[in-house]
Amino acid sequence: MKKISSFFAITLLTAFVLGACGGNAGNDSDQEPVQEEQVDEEETSLVDRDELEEEKEEDQNSPNLGAGDTEDQLDLAIGDTGTIETTIEKFEMTIESIQMESEIDGETPDLGVFILANVEFKNIHDEALDLQQAVDTFEVTTTEDGGGYGPVSEYYNVVIDAFEGELEPGDTVKGQILFEDQQGDTHYIKVNPGLVASSAVKNQVTWSFTEEDSD
Repeated sequence: MKKISSFFAITLLTAFVLGACGGNAGNDSDQEPVQEEQVDEEETSLVDRDELEEEKEEDQNSPNLGAGDTEDQLDLAIGDTGTIETTIEKFEMTIESIQMESEIDGETPDLGVFILANVEFKNIHDEALDLQQAVDTFEVTTTEDGGGYGPVSEYYNVVIDAFEGELEPGDTVKGQILFEDQQGDTHYIKVNPGLVASSAVKNQVTWSFTEEDSD
């Protein structure tokens, strides 16, 4: 009887020891994924830092002109030159004269009047200037602070001396920009305010004129 009791005691003790070892093994296996997750987080952090460094290098090597150092020019008249600075370009535009017409080449404006601006561009940056992009920078309006209307030559069957291609650094070129506007006592050709608000253009430039200024 004592042998049987001893046998049962040894069996129970062995089962207890094995159970305890099995519990520890389970705990160890539960901890391993946590360690792996920590390693993954560290690796992800290193990747993120590497990406940030690459982005910084790209920014430093990009042609972006930064915050810009060109002041607003808000009181220009016909014949004056304005300097415009964008994120990637810097150029001058002189409005040499304007023509206000109710009809051009048999076409009439959807709004009140055509405004044909005779202008000169000068590239004062060290990269080529996209002339169409420069033209699209501007709009005309009858209110100094309000939004206006961009160039419209592509919407009418009219012949003008339009700008095309690129302008090399230091070069100048003359041509025409066709606008249409509401009737009004005073008109303003200026940089599109949305471009200034988004910092695509760093400064505002505005020319004002009346019908008396028209050739």
